[in-house]
Amino acid sequence: MNNATEITVVNCESWAEFQQRIRQRDGAPLDPIFRGQRDISWGLVSPKARPILELRALARRLPEGMRGREDVLQRIQDNPARLRHLATGLPGVDVTALSDDELLALGRHNGLVTNLLDWSISPYVAAFFAFSDALDELNEGALLTTDAGARPTFLTPPPVAVWRLGVSEKTWGTALNIVKARSRQNYWLLAQDGLFTRLKHERHVDLVDYLADIDQANRLTKFIIPGAECAKALGDLRLMNIDFARLFPDLTGVARQMHVDALRFILGG
Repeated sequence: MNNATEITVVNCESWAEFQQRIRQRDGAPLDPIFRGQRDISWGLVSPKARPILELRALARRLPEGMRGREDVLQRIQDNPARLRHLATGLPGVDVTALSDDELLALGRHNGLVTNLLDWSISPYVAAFFAFSDALDELNEGALLTTDAGARPTFLTPPPVAVWRLGVSEKTWGTALNIVKARSRQNYWLLAQDGLFTRLKHERHVDLVDYLADIDQANRLTKFIIPGAECAKALGDLRLMNIDFARLFPDLTGVARQMHVDALRFILGG
């Protein structure tokens, strides 16, 4: 185990090794949660908040007199009151029955910029999102369009990452907390065994940096899986009933799964 300011990185040679490693306790905290990411260089920050890191880096290079007094994080702070006002009266959405956290979670799953970061209690759900996102990014949105079966060749994704965070002990400071905002209307979250972390800090946007700063980075493990295992992994996950049709139980999920099936056929998975 690394010291408290370092994360553990596990380089898996195969999808099978990842499955073996993820079952091993080896001193890992109980009640872990998992997040999959297509880019192994990314930290743990909301995808739509990544530009904030670039803005802050730019701001540090500006003369002091040109820097804004308001912290850039304030521009993306959660605003449940505003969201509730705008969503009231939408067909099929009863916001009066939702708590602020439930409302923000529903907004997050519909593209709202918040400081909620998506996780799952299942490492396999996390792996599915890592591989499917990598495959889609590399092949120009083929999972979201109708041309998946029309292309003669597809590229193999680079390695992907699945993060594990131990959450059993509440010793990581008041700036970070777990949000379990399940509601009847947010059926995606239910299907994905999902939950969120929320980080509100004056200086830190990235969860990795924050945990290192408070000597809790050893709660994190990053598993790196070869992209060449993509077709094998998606095939196994399908047998586990982990696919778009089940994680997004609506017509959008069904359509995306049909595209994944076409890609897997082409890739030989």
